[in-house]
Amino acid sequence: MTTHPRAPVKGGWRTRLEHYPPSKAAYLERTPQYCRALAHTIGPATAEVVERLLAERPLDRLRSVQALLRLVDTVGRSRLEAACERALYYGDGRYRRIKEILNAALDQAPLPEPPPPAAATRAFAFQRSAAELFGLEDG
Repeated sequence: MTTHPRAPVKGGWRTRLEHYPPSKAAYLERTPQYCRALAHTIGPATAEVVERLLAERPLDRLRSVQALLRLVDTVGRSRLEAACERALYYGDGRYRRIKEILNAALDQAPLPEPPPPAAATRAFAFQRSAAELFGLEDG
């Protein structure tokens, strides 16, 4: 038999973490704040991925964040950080994509160089307006 601290509100309940199975207790101990702090120790790209995942519906995405951070145990900090950097580069920081990057060893390949910003705004020599192209008259 055990005793529990009194709940702060009527009808509320409290329990002790040691009464949970180890897997459930670990889930309850790894809060969003804990995950954010752990991600910052891994690297800035990992921290950014975790921040983005927890920005919307943090409790729904907490399991995937915890799984992402557990990848350190199998691949190490540097590989996870490189995979998160690649995922952010391509705009998809979900756990599934990061896991695919690691499984394909794409984290070890260099990121492609970004296109020069002037190329996107460069005017082409034979550029015409839509009205001129389709024979529309202004008026």
